[in-house]
Amino acid sequence: QLPQKDLASFQKLIKYFDSKQYNPALQEAKNLLRKHPNHGETISMKALIMNALGKRDEAEVLAKEGLKNNFKSATCWHVIGLLESKKKNYAKAINAYTSALKNEPTNYIVQRDLAGVQHVLRMFQNFRSTRSDMVPAKSQQHMAWIGFSIANYHCGVENIEKNNIEEASLDLNAAIATLKTMSETREKMKEKKRVGGGCKMQQHHTEQRVGREAKMQQPYVQQRVETNTMMQQAHATHRRIEELAGVKVPPGSIPVYNKSGTLIAFQQK
Repeated sequence: QLPQKDLASFQKLIKYFDSKQYNPALQEAKNLLRKHPNHGETISMKALIMNALGKRDEAEVLAKEGLKNNFKSATCWHVIGLLESKKKNYAKAINAYTSALKNEPTNYIVQRDLAGVQHVLRMFQNFRSTRSDMVPAKSQQHMAWIGFSIANYHCGVENIEKNNIEEASLDLNAAIATLKTMSETREKMKEKKRVGGGCKMQQHHTEQRVGREAKMQQPYVQQRVETNTMMQQAHATHRRIEELAGVKVPPGSIPVYNKSGTLIAFQQK
């Protein structure tokens, strides 16, 4: 554990790296390692910096050294995962991200990167599980719910390809219901902000009021387009289930088979 003063320097290092100011970040890392040469997280962050500067061989050596100095650090495991992802060694990346989450189960950044690799590998069941774990940390942000809905959508499509009609129906119903609930909640929040801000806006000039209202609408425009597109895709895939089954599929229903195993209808749970 770093002293408070040096911990502030470490946080500054991370900020420099996140803003792609690699030279100042490298200088902070060097300063910290002069005082704490075996600090695993700093060594691992230096590995990321060197990788960003194109020195990949040195980055790999540093990443392994950082992990060796702190085998239980989520940061050190995360760095290993990022470097393996860059090399498209996705199996090793997943192992590293999973190890990081064993030490910090609610680390949203690691969950996000793990979900990305699972999506690339079309591991949709695992992808959905990871996206589900991500929701509590960002439950107030629409993209967390959209990501979970997309995961259900992919699971539904995968189940159609496997001819698992019942599971596909449940997956797509979940995707549609998630987006619908999110969309309704978003509109309620927008209306609440508009009404709540009305009295305050009346105290300003007309130009200021119009400007604020326009600014308030902007964050919702792109999300509305993305949500509507996703719902259209989910509904279209749901219709594919109906075509395969030869019957109408009511939301939240399960299939009914005759004695010969032929799908004949759907009934509500």
